[in-house]
Amino acid sequence: MGKRIIPVFILVSLVALSMTTVLSTRAASRTITVPDNYSTISAALRYASSGDTVYVKKGTYAESTLVISRAVTLMGEDAESTVINNIDNPPWDFSFPPPPPTVAVQINADDVKISGFTITGAVKAVAGKGDGAQITGNILEANLDLEGNKLAITGNNLTGNLRCSGAYNNIMGNSMANTGLKGIELEGHSNIVRKNKITGVIGYGGIYVNSDRNEIAENNITNSTSGIYINNGSDNIAYRNRITENAFQVSAGLILVSGFNNTFYANYIANNTYGAIIGGAGVDARFSSNTTLYHNSFVGNSRQVRTDWKIYGSNFWDNGKEGNFWSDYVGNDTNNDGIGDTPYIIDETRKDNYPLMFPFDIENNTIVRPSPATEPAPTNETAPTMTQVAVAVAIVASASMGLAVYVRKRRLKTEKPNASTMST
Repeated sequence: MGKRIIPVFILVSLVALSMTTVLSTRAASRTITVPDNYSTISAALRYASSGDTVYVKKGTYAESTLVISRAVTLMGEDAESTVINNIDNPPWDFSFPPPPPTVAVQINADDVKISGFTITGAVKAVAGKGDGAQITGNILEANLDLEGNKLAITGNNLTGNLRCSGAYNNIMGNSMANTGLKGIELEGHSNIVRKNKITGVIGYGGIYVNSDRNEIAENNITNSTSGIYINNGSDNIAYRNRITENAFQVSAGLILVSGFNNTFYANYIANNTYGAIIGGAGVDARFSSNTTLYHNSFVGNSRQVRTDWKIYGSNFWDNGKEGNFWSDYVGNDTNNDGIGDTPYIIDETRKDNYPLMFPFDIENNTIVRPSPATEPAPTNETAPTMTQVAVAVAIVASASMGLAVYVRKRRLKTEKPNASTMST
């Protein structure tokens, strides 16, 4: 009996090994090409497995909502000429409730990657839920609305809003224009928003925050209702942002409605209606306390700080040693330490105790001071001109030559032999 079991065991082992080999081969990632392997992107996605890449060649693809339910990479050949055109927009019929917004690409999985497309025709270009998604290098002619953690939304060109809900997400290097009420909207915590260019947001602002512990840095926000708008958030930090030309009626570079322990430093805030609005706007605003602003440059704003909003707690306009640069500060700096001798008065309860005399260089993280003079201070005596110097040199040279000729003649006369001596 035992002798029979051994061959059976060996046979079963070989079958199991062969099945494992087949399964591992099938599990290897593949590249599916559209339109070579499938004529539509939707068909390719239906047959794609986790880890596969759906590569889409140049062209315009009319598609209903593309649903990605596995960890798939969807890659276009070229963002400008590989177009996903959503065809699901229903006719406007005034129905109530209105139909849900159309979505061109719906994400329902973790670790999805989308790059290299123009996505148009829907209310939302990309939407959904999943951790680890990467949306990179696309032209999105609609909104982007994602929920998840550790997302990377980088290098996209958007003409819609960007809403991100989750934690530890990176939103970097995107360009946004004419995006509606909000440019980048943050919900969640511990996100990084860096090096984005935002313009034309007529509503709340370029970067709208409803969350805590976010880092907002090196963004360029122009021609919008406001720059950075923290509606409700604590422990956020905003630095090295350029916020300019936001000149609508209530436009401001920095707005904080409610939150604790927020920090704004090393931002360049110029030519806005208001430089900053710190405090609540009405009965719905809860608090605004322990905000610190320093090393910011407030330049040419119609009003540097709005003062008619209620203040809910203590806020600080310097770090205890250095404050901000104010283009309308008229104080002196008698000891030349780069800090004004007197505070910059905002209102009866707020002041910058250490106003900077010069703008802060946000790129090099230093105060921009004029270069020290390298030449001696001028005196009452008139400095000689180059012509005067040349004339003086010529006079000295001429006198020297004349003196040399005179000395030579005297020497020759002394050494010349006498006639009587010659005859003798």
